[in-house]
Amino acid sequence: MNNIIYKFDISKENKEFIDHNLELYNFSKNEWLNPIIYKKEQKEFGFYAYLDNEIIGGAYGFIDDGYWTWLDLLFVDEKYRNINVATNLMKQVEMFAIENKCIGIRTDTWSFQAKGFYEKIGFIVYGQLENHPPHATDYLLKKVLITDEKDFPEPIK
Repeated sequence: MNNIIYKFDISKENKEFIDHNLELYNFSKNEWLNPIIYKKEQKEFGFYAYLDNEIIGGAYGFIDDGYWTWLDLLFVDEKYRNINVATNLMKQVEMFAIENKCIGIRTDTWSFQAKGFYEKIGFIVYGQLENHPPHATDYLLKKVLITDEKDFPEPIK
């Protein structure tokens, strides 16, 4: 073991080696994490609000390999806030999650963004990271849609 060498390397080949082997390990421990089939089934979504053919807001994300919907981006132009545009976009996201049998929706938001909005529509904070970026807090939020294990989706075979 004295001959182990550590190197900095950002090659795609080495990243894929780690990714592939980690996926195989994860699947060996949890049947819902099928690395081959799940990637074929992974779904992205994008819902957008338009006014006079111009986008005024949108929500974008995907179903992650843990059977949760990950809301990656939510934005509404400041001129159109407080008139339920974000709420209506989130209703679309929630319907998408339910139709795809997701256990819930998760996202993150900074302290200067929309924590109160998410809490108002049923999300709860399950983690936070202070000074990320400096002088701000990154909040991790979730909204559970399936609470009974008997209603969990079947693993992808």
